[in-house]
Amino acid sequence: MGKKLYSDEELLNRLQEFAAELGRPPSQSEMNDSGPHAAATYAARFGSWNEALKTAGLETGTNEPDGRPPTPKEDLLADLKAVAESVGEAPSERTTDSTGSIR
Repeated sequence: MGKKLYSDEELLNRLQEFAAELGRPPSQSEMNDSGPHAAATYAARFGSWNEALKTAGLETGTNEPDGRPPTPKEDLLADLKAVAESVGEAPSERTTDSTGSIR
């Protein structure tokens, strides 16, 4: 294997800096779209995307493949209540489109 272009420390520093810009750990797609290196670079170097986040001291989601922390239950409930108030009934698939927006 040839010389590595970036050290592990440089990669982790860049990941931490990008997370600081976002105010949270980036998702893999965010890293691929706007980050300093592709998420695959981190996965190859550290074993997985989540391992790279952990090694950088960043939070990972428990079941989220993109590494984002799960949405707090209180936030989800607040969103559901807001939709219910807007449509005048409990939200259903009929009252929202595929993106979750009210029809």
